[in-house]
Amino acid sequence: MARPAGIPGGPRRFPSSTASPEHALPGSSVSPEVALRGEDRMSVASEIQRESRGAARERAASEAEQERGLAGLLDAEYAWRAMQSLVSLGQHKIAGTEREHAAADWIEREMRRLGLADVRQEPFPVAVRDVSAGASLEVLDSAETFAGLAMAGSWPTPDEGIEAELVYVGHGEVSDFEPDLDVRGKIVLQQRRWPDMKGEDGFLRTFPALEAWSRGAVAVVTFDDLAPPDSIRLQTYHLGARDYQVRIPIVSLPAQAAERLIARIERGEPPRVRLRSAIEQRDGVSHNVVGILPGTLEPDEYVIVASHYDTWFSGAADSLAGIGAILGIARAFCASGVRPERSIVFVAHGAEEQGATQWLDWLAGSSAFINLEHPDWVGRTIAELNVDVICSDPRSAHIECAPELEEFLRELAREVSPARPPRVQRPAGLMTYVDAAAYLLAGVPSANVTFWPDDFWRYYHTPYDTVALVSDAAIAWTMRLWALAALRLARRDCDALRLDAALDFAARGAVMAAVEGAESRGPSDAAREAGEQLRAAATTAEVVQALIQRLATRGGRSAEPALREARRTLLHCLSRLSRETRVVGGPLGLHMYQALSLYSEEAAHLRHASRHLERGSSAEEPLAATSSVRGAGRFLSPAAHQTFQELIGDGGEWAPNLQRYVDVAPEWRALRRGEAPAEVLRRLRPKLARAQAEVDAAAARATRVAEMCSERLRVTVERLAAAMR
Repeated sequence: MARPAGIPGGPRRFPSSTASPEHALPGSSVSPEVALRGEDRMSVASEIQRESRGAARERAASEAEQERGLAGLLDAEYAWRAMQSLVSLGQHKIAGTEREHAAADWIEREMRRLGLADVRQEPFPVAVRDVSAGASLEVLDSAETFAGLAMAGSWPTPDEGIEAELVYVGHGEVSDFEPDLDVRGKIVLQQRRWPDMKGEDGFLRTFPALEAWSRGAVAVVTFDDLAPPDSIRLQTYHLGARDYQVRIPIVSLPAQAAERLIARIERGEPPRVRLRSAIEQRDGVSHNVVGILPGTLEPDEYVIVASHYDTWFSGAADSLAGIGAILGIARAFCASGVRPERSIVFVAHGAEEQGATQWLDWLAGSSAFINLEHPDWVGRTIAELNVDVICSDPRSAHIECAPELEEFLRELAREVSPARPPRVQRPAGLMTYVDAAAYLLAGVPSANVTFWPDDFWRYYHTPYDTVALVSDAAIAWTMRLWALAALRLARRDCDALRLDAALDFAARGAVMAAVEGAESRGPSDAAREAGEQLRAAATTAEVVQALIQRLATRGGRSAEPALREARRTLLHCLSRLSRETRVVGGPLGLHMYQALSLYSEEAAHLRHASRHLERGSSAEEPLAATSSVRGAGRFLSPAAHQTFQELIGDGGEWAPNLQRYVDVAPEWRALRRGEAPAEVLRRLRPKLARAQAEVDAAAARATRVAEMCSERLRVTVERLAAAMR
């Protein structure tokens, strides 16, 4: 959504309405009533200058030497060899299979050899769907048989296969089936749009399969022409939700095979074929492999460095190179003798690609780690630093991170790549596709680094994801970035997390939601109140952060207990804010949003539609902008769309808050059929009321979180001020 005129977009923090320059805390615009009196502040500043300037210089020099020593031990060749060793264990290290278990065993042995402590495999349950046995399509009136692979999340054929006529349906939109294409009892051949989830307006791979199934097709054969023509692309479909309500085989073929079949169909000679698709389906176990560098001062506070080791095909770039990088970082730490003050935890996640029977069928390993095995780490984990996809061009790297880490990582990226720093951005939807999302939605500050040159879409999840895609320069860059980040974040006096930035981010979304309400002539008080409360909490958070820095510089007998409590308060507020103000949903049911912003935009579209209908004019355009129409509604028939709405309601364990959709696709279709505006308006009004109720509920949650943060921060200010006296 574009930023409305008048909404702050540039400054990091909303200005305080009560602060004045002559009474402000130096370096901020915060009123001092909640901090220190001016005389005390001047006395403290003088004392700090006299007593600690020399000690600060010595510590900075020691830390710089420590960082140089660690960087000198980062060995990209070692990381490359680790990646190659894992690749050599075989293709398709699918969640719960022996191949995945062999990779976990190798990583555990290597962590032990490097010298990490408390090395272990943590098991968690998965739904095993092993597609490695392959699939085939046999043309019955010729000697041709084409090899393929079953798509994860689809249903296997009987052992004898399925015999039927093959029909071509283009991209598989509803218009490709209508008006008179009969696919009942037939196998559908469909050209997959790719990439299909690059943005929220994508054409989801699941849509054609749902449409074919709802129309009586017995199987789907799919291909895409962006991959190399001899290549199969393997993807997870999302049809396992609701215990496989949709049971249809889906097989991926190379484009060159599909083109031969299409040519025959277009000549008027649709072949009769036999499709075989083998999928081993059972309950199983995957593992997160964990090794720890224990903290010397705060062993129960954590910095997590992670990647995933399950793969489609060889998975060199995605993401065994990431495993090589985190092992290389662990190796450098162990060899350097550096002992962090907070614990650094190295995690190789299993079951990232798939592993559950639910709509959001990925991130099973990271979700199990933080939600099932270590929920008590929320509020004690400073950050999760994730790697997913390392390929050949370091210039293509980009970092996606929580707002509280943005400033820290932007400065670090400039330090690591001064000539051309990578893009650093707040979660923009794509973060839901990597393990960092499970941590962020659980309440852990998270960041992910990914390399994605333009041509990687061709090779992603294909047999071409080999070591040839990966460069040691990209691995070396990743290791240096996350090694320095982990070392700095693991220092007890590192105060890189900016709660004020996270609260400001949420406040800005609330203010924009209030503007949406006002501009669409709807209620805006709840959103405005949430924005004001979040803004007030951000102001107090800035005071806390400034006092933490001053007290840490001053030191003293009473400093550490007060500082520890204050930092834990910041983490607690960040975790509550993250868990309660974010939602997964949108047009494709897959992306991450600020809940209040998303629901407000939906309600605004429905208010605009209602006004059009009250005037007797069409409301197709505002209804088409809603999530339910913009995603599946415009591409699917009513029956297929209804199934889609049921599937996305089955959610995922790593996304505690899923969008509650107000489905207006029936009203949109009614207007397209020429139904009277008054009748459509009658059905739309209760849906608008439900949409506004979601806005009010999201605003209430944001307000409660802001009030909680403000109260805890106010108490923290008092305790920090007392410790400084």
